[in-house]
Amino acid sequence: MRRYLPGLLDAGASSASTLIAGLAAARLLELDQLGAYALVFSTLLLAAQLPTQLVLVPSEARLVALESSQRVERLFATVRSAGGWSLVAGLATLAVGLTMTPGVDATARWMLGATGALAAFASPLQDHLRRMLHLAGRHNAAALVSLARLAIVALILVIGVSAEIPTPLLPLGALALGDMLPLGSVLLSRWSRAATLPFARRELRRDGGWLLASASAAPAAGFLTSVIVTWLAGASSLGVAEAARIVAQPVLVLAGGVAAVLGPRAMEAAQRKDEATGIRLNQRFWALLTVAGLIYVGLTLLPDNINPLARITPAAFQLPWLAQLSVVAAVVNAMVMLRRSELVVESRTRFLAVCEAWAGLSRGVVASGATWWHAWTVPFGFLVGGFVRILLMRRHRG
Repeated sequence: MRRYLPGLLDAGASSASTLIAGLAAARLLELDQLGAYALVFSTLLLAAQLPTQLVLVPSEARLVALESSQRVERLFATVRSAGGWSLVAGLATLAVGLTMTPGVDATARWMLGATGALAAFASPLQDHLRRMLHLAGRHNAAALVSLARLAIVALILVIGVSAEIPTPLLPLGALALGDMLPLGSVLLSRWSRAATLPFARRELRRDGGWLLASASAAPAAGFLTSVIVTWLAGASSLGVAEAARIVAQPVLVLAGGVAAVLGPRAMEAAQRKDEATGIRLNQRFWALLTVAGLIYVGLTLLPDNINPLARITPAAFQLPWLAQLSVVAAVVNAMVMLRRSELVVESRTRFLAVCEAWAGLSRGVVASGATWWHAWTVPFGFLVGGFVRILLMRRHRG
């Protein structure tokens, strides 16, 4: 267990940073502003796939050929190669924040759009930094980066609230600074002194296409759902759904931490074609998630006067059973985490892309009913997409 502790700290602290920012948004923003935040955040997740999948992940795969001590030295070069795509991601996020949130105050749109753009630019580069540190065997350093990010996000939120900084600037602005400050400190260090890459950039295009298609399907479906709900049901409905999604987020944080421990073993089993071990690890993962999900649903069902979640995010409990449905949807979608890793090891990225496309399409179909279902559209579509993933990615097919 101790060998996986840095990975658990890395995944947990990174997810906790996003969770804290989301809780701050749900607590501080008005409902229509929270809906705009949800749309900008879903855009950020989608746009960040451009630098991540087209440049950063293929680069990481090729840098494995170097000695571990030499990999992180290429960080400056990889960040520079992805900088153009990160800029595109930031501009796209700003454009969506300004143009696709009708009914929201123009000043709030600018604040959310601008801070979202900074986060979209920096987030994929900071994630790449941590993956590069893991590749170099500096697992403790990767965990420290995530812990520093968590501390920065929390500190900025506390200072921002105390100084009465306009609330639309705080959630995504804190995330952006939490990404940029650790990244800048490492880029200026002796670790990243190599300015060139040991391969041509054109080599990245071959793998980047399928990786982008696979990784973008889920955030694209989330973005499409957010847009449809905003336009058909209003930003306030999306705000209520976003509050419920944030309440359910700890389930995904827990799943990410457990996957950090079991994932490497599942990938090794897939590499050896040891199906029995893979099945056993997946079953253990599912059992842990099921128990955790049941406990967490029970927590959401506590009376409002003793329910800490209802006190922190009251908007999530405006509609009966919305928070509970969001938790169940999160559990169902987390079930495939180990299976996704196995498919990558098995070089089945094209099949993975097809699975994600069908899951995304199913969410889009559900979203078309937003006029009638309002906030329910978001968790229900997520739940349907999760079941589609499970059915398509199950180990025994055909």
